[in-house]
Amino acid sequence: MSADLIASLLDVSASIILAVAALFLAWKANTTSQRAVTIERDKHILEWGQRCLVVISQVVSLRLKSRETIELEEFNARRRAFKADLYALREEGTLFFLKDTDDYKEPCLVELWEITKSLDGRIFKYPEPGEEYSEQREPQMKKIRGHTRAFISAIQKKVGTEWLIDANG
Repeated sequence: MSADLIASLLDVSASIILAVAALFLAWKANTTSQRAVTIERDKHILEWGQRCLVVISQVVSLRLKSRETIELEEFNARRRAFKADLYALREEGTLFFLKDTDDYKEPCLVELWEITKSLDGRIFKYPEPGEEYSEQREPQMKKIRGHTRAFISAIQKKVGTEWLIDANG
């Protein structure tokens, strides 16, 4: 074989190796980029979920208050403000979970809506004089807590597992 032929074969071989390496690196970069987008999306969903949980926590705190610890006007003002906050957060959640043709059947939005509805003034009432916690407030608390657990579970199903802390390791 001539030196020119060997040089040409080496050039072709090197070109093929470089082309394969470039394809592999492009594929790897694309995969990494897609994962980064998914992680960023999950981050936004988790931050939104945390904001929802802060308001829900405030709702729970308000529901625990007795007549002796809050006045009627403050109770109603806070109830209305929390209801408005939850409504706005539900609408914000549609940015993540709904497409043009979807309705509001996304589980986390349904659960958030159920909690929002529970703040209706005909349901979420100021404690009556002499009312025991178990009469009105406790059943409402259990219902809100159930919807909260379902909300958290729905959020966890939407995001990757990188966020979960493994108790075994």
